[in-house]
Amino acid sequence: MTDVALVAIGTEVVSGQITNTNGSYLANFLTDQGFEVKCQVSVADDDEQMFAALTFAKAEAPLIITIGGLGPTSDDFTRQTIARFVNRDLTFDDEAWQDIVQRFESLGFTPPPSNKSQCYFPKPCRLFENHHGTAKGFLVEEESFTLVALPGPPRELKPMVEEELSPYLIERFKPLRSLRLKRWHVMGHSESKLGEIVHEILGPTNLTVGYRPHRPYVEVKVWYEKEQLDQIREPFKRLESVLGDSLICHDDEDIAQNLLTKWQSFSKVVIVDEISEGYLNQRLLSGYSQKNLDVTTSSFPCPPPRHSKAPPGEFYGHLFFDSQGQATTFFKFSQNVFEQSFPHPHKDTNRLKSYFGELALYSWLHAMD
Repeated sequence: MTDVALVAIGTEVVSGQITNTNGSYLANFLTDQGFEVKCQVSVADDDEQMFAALTFAKAEAPLIITIGGLGPTSDDFTRQTIARFVNRDLTFDDEAWQDIVQRFESLGFTPPPSNKSQCYFPKPCRLFENHHGTAKGFLVEEESFTLVALPGPPRELKPMVEEELSPYLIERFKPLRSLRLKRWHVMGHSESKLGEIVHEILGPTNLTVGYRPHRPYVEVKVWYEKEQLDQIREPFKRLESVLGDSLICHDDEDIAQNLLTKWQSFSKVVIVDEISEGYLNQRLLSGYSQKNLDVTTSSFPCPPPRHSKAPPGEFYGHLFFDSQGQATTFFKFSQNVFEQSFPHPHKDTNRLKSYFGELALYSWLHAMD
């Protein structure tokens, strides 16, 4: 894996005025490309702080990506700091200026002289087109590292990454494209316990393993070379066998979306949720509105209708605590009637609401398989 360091530039980021969503987006994008993001650093619009951040990033990774500071105002001087860092002169690019002029004129304006500051680059460098703004990105290759400068606005950064930077990464780091990512979404285990289980089985393989808690799941991520698939198929099967019922889904699977797809065969869906306090509705709401499903949800406590079958074309699902305080789901459809109780893995009430809600979705989905 090639290591990457991200440097977000902007006093508004450091002060908390805005959230660095670009960092999250880039880290996910680069991980999917087969890179390992070693660090993310945020610095104010200060030349010395920026230079120090670049020095730190260079020690951490051979690929450095800066975010922001390419605008036309006095606090945008990323390009000047980068030029000093790589010891290159800033050179005016007339084609970049003509692009800005054309963009302004297409909107009925004349660009102010300050926009010319966006046309200076530490030549020689590779320029990245910006079809959504005036700040071109650029890339400088040194003997021991590569430095990429991207604009800060997300609507400019994301297309530039996907249309301009991505082809470069594929060309420059092609061997890394063989990396694959396998993910398991697990419930009922703490991250530490899950780490012990995974290490016991996958530790000898020397694969790169990561974890991401996202309530109520813990996601296990494993990167591997496509050539390793035959070697790791058996350890992967063993891991899934040990995880058992705590393994809910894989990769990009979403059990709520899968359930909504199954429900399209019903004319009506009725959900009574006495436990999750709106979690079930939140998980299902956007999906059933898009799929034009007739779904009715209620949180009003009532006994489950155990002594009758569901009307034709209707799915009925109920999540409640039974008389023993056990989280239980009762559900019925067609000629089928089910009732299932769930274990309590811990005492954190807030986390259990989403945990039981997700288990209900899982039970309803797999009963229809």
